[in-house]
Amino acid sequence: MRQKIAAKEFWASLEKQASALATAKNICLSMEKGPLPQSFFADPFFLMRAVMNLVTNGIEYSPEGGTLCIRISAAEKELRICVVDSGRGFSPEAKAHAMEQFYMGDQSRTSKAHYGIGLYLAYTVAKQHGGGLLLENAPDTGGGMVTLYFPL
Repeated sequence: MRQKIAAKEFWASLEKQASALATAKNICLSMEKGPLPQSFFADPFFLMRAVMNLVTNGIEYSPEGGTLCIRISAAEKELRICVVDSGRGFSPEAKAHAMEQFYMGDQSRTSKAHYGIGLYLAYTVAKQHGGGLLLENAPDTGGGMVTLYFPL
């Protein structure tokens, strides 16, 4: 159920959860906050779950000792949450299919209780909020870069 969410509180909760996961794998986490409204309307549970799926994927695909950057900003009446990892990035096949339910591009992860629903869920949540999900490779590092966006 959509409700008014305080941007500052959402960001603090995201930072706390992401930091705990990153620390467990010795990942250097950076959090970058751009201009934000004081609040926005979204389903807090599903939005956090979607973003944490992106964070978890980023951590899983980053090598131990790697980096993960989470950026949040609002521009042109749109909220954007971007997760950039230090892994290998998306193959052309993964870019084309990663948002499909049960798609797993990296078969080495299948034995670690991964089912190919993380990006699908994030994509579904973004769509339910009137937005979408962009899959790219970071221009500077080549790692995966996933942006969840929706209108404010």
